[in-house]
Amino acid sequence: MRFDRHYYQTKEEARRVISTLPLGSKLWQASQQVRSGLKGLVMPTMLWEELGFTYMGPVDGHNIRELEIALTQARDYYFKPTFVHVITTKGKGYLPAEGDAVYFHGVSPKSKNISTKVIPAYSEVFAQTVLRLARDNPRIVVITPAMPEGNCLSIVEAEFPQRVFDVGICEQHAVTFAAGLATQGFIPIVAIYSTFLQRALDQVIHDVCLQDLPVIFAIDFNIPDCQLIHLFP
Repeated sequence: MRFDRHYYQTKEEARRVISTLPLGSKLWQASQQVRSGLKGLVMPTMLWEELGFTYMGPVDGHNIRELEIALTQARDYYFKPTFVHVITTKGKGYLPAEGDAVYFHGVSPKSKNISTKVIPAYSEVFAQTVLRLARDNPRIVVITPAMPEGNCLSIVEAEFPQRVFDVGICEQHAVTFAAGLATQGFIPIVAIYSTFLQRALDQVIHDVCLQDLPVIFAIDFNIPDCQLIHLFP
C-alpha cells in the first residue's frame, strides 16, 4: 500500500476536492488528525511521521525494482517531505566483505611488485608508538571518531581500555573533548583521517589553537590539512 501509485493519487485527489469546499482545508486537516489517531491505536507511531514526514519503508536496497518504486513514489509525493528508509548489507554479494564489514570498509589496491619484505603501515607504527608512550605516561589518552580498527588502536584499547575513547562519527566532539581533557592535564591524541578532520576545523581553531592547548593530532592520509592547519595560530 505504501508504494502503490493509485493510493497516493487517490489521497491527493481527495485532498484537492475537499480543499475546494467551504472550510475544506480545516476539514481535511481534521480528517488527517482523526486518521492519525486511529492509526496510532493499531500501530505505534514512527518518529519520522511525528516530525511531519511521510515514511516509506523499509525498502530492500538490493532489490532494484522495489527501490525504483519507492524513489518514484517519493518523487511524485512532492507536496510533503518524504523519508525513504532503505536497508542494505555492506559488501553484499561478496561473503568475505559481508562477514567483516570493518576490514573491508576501505581496501587498498594490490601491489604489482612481488616482495617478501613486509613493510609496516603508518597506522601500525603509530599504534605501536602510542602504546609504548602510554605505558610510560599515564596522562596520555587517545580519541578517535569511529576509527579504532582503521588506526590500529585496538591494541592500545586492549591494554588501556579506560584511556581510549571512540566517540563515534562525531569529529567536532572529538576535538572539543580533546581540548577539555587537555585543560585538565591530560595529553590527548586525536587519531583521525584527513578527509574527516575538515568537519572539525572550527573546533581545531576555536577550542585548541586559540586556547593554546597541547592536543596532538595524528592525521592519516593527510593531503589538504598541512596547508590548512599551518595557517592556524
